[in-house]
Amino acid sequence: MSRGLDIPTLLAAEAGSALMSALLMSVSPGVRGAPGAREAMLASWALALAFVLQLLRGTLPEPAAVLGANAAMLVGTGFVFESYRRFNDPSRTDRRSLKASVALVIVFAGLLATGASYTARAVFMSVSLFVFLFGGARELMRDDGVRREPSRLIGVSLTMLTGAALVLRVGLLLLGPPPDPDLLAPSLERSIAFFPATVMVQGVGLGFLVMLRDRGEAKALALATTDALTGCLNRRALEQQLERDLLLPPGQRPPLGVVLVDLDHFKAVNDGHGHATGDLVLKHTARVLQGAVRASDVVARLGGEEFCVVFRGADARRSAELADRLRLALATPVEGAPPSLRATASFGVTCFHPSRDEPWDSVFRRADEALYRAKALGRNRVEVAEPG
Repeated sequence: MSRGLDIPTLLAAEAGSALMSALLMSVSPGVRGAPGAREAMLASWALALAFVLQLLRGTLPEPAAVLGANAAMLVGTGFVFESYRRFNDPSRTDRRSLKASVALVIVFAGLLATGASYTARAVFMSVSLFVFLFGGARELMRDDGVRREPSRLIGVSLTMLTGAALVLRVGLLLLGPPPDPDLLAPSLERSIAFFPATVMVQGVGLGFLVMLRDRGEAKALALATTDALTGCLNRRALEQQLERDLLLPPGQRPPLGVVLVDLDHFKAVNDGHGHATGDLVLKHTARVLQGAVRASDVVARLGGEEFCVVFRGADARRSAELADRLRLALATPVEGAPPSLRATASFGVTCFHPSRDEPWDSVFRRADEALYRAKALGRNRVEVAEPG
């Protein structure tokens, strides 16, 4: 009965997987320039070289094959860590993991030069690789990353699977029978070491591509639904949200308070202080509105200086009370603007009753009439239009 999987076959599969991952990343559109993509591609090339050099033991001089393969493995795994680190935070460019890889290569070369045993070298490599892989998984999980981008779980799972195999390998090396010094000879210890590496290579390449794809789709969705300046929903996204409410049966629709917000004398702000200050006022308005509503409520920028707030579960009277709180909160200093500048706004309030099949155009028209009345009566005030 075989003591383990066929090691040359495993190494050939790993080399092929790494090469395929590197080539896919090289030709995939949208990869170039993405945070961590260059490092992930270099990791795949380095790991492919490591597996090929392992296969060539017996053909190349033994010290060169051993040192080259392990050096490539350390550098490749360092790039894995760096790719996940950059993917999570593109601003981190100190490359400390690559410096650590070089230092570990020097230590391994010293072990090899001083005649350290296979067990000592294998334990050193396993621990070093585990630290890199654990660190990479930790980077992907940092800042609640897996919840924000669930596809990160691919990289986390595959690196931790490989890391667990490395821990088991160390246990076998230290507690099991002395290993066969011939690396290509089948054994349980080497099967445990090499088999998960095939999965890890897929995580580095294909898994990274999946993470990039999901992030790109999320960005595209954000661009399609979010106002770039303020971070509020745009008009299209607001309409889609409201249309979804109409799809519910009448008995399940929540009452909705609709509030139109229009900044007072905004043209004078742009003319007197410049458009940069006008942008600060718009951002200030968005922050105040978003900070004062519940997660279930909706804040959207309709265009120019006009915003809309939808209060779920609020009738016209309650919405008017909430709008007046927003009005007072808005008249605070605008960060970065002249201290004397205060933003005020006029508010038009109405509500949508779930029992009625009133079209949204009619609801917004009524809120717009209330808004114009607020402006006509002196601005910086709330006016209500009750449903007829």
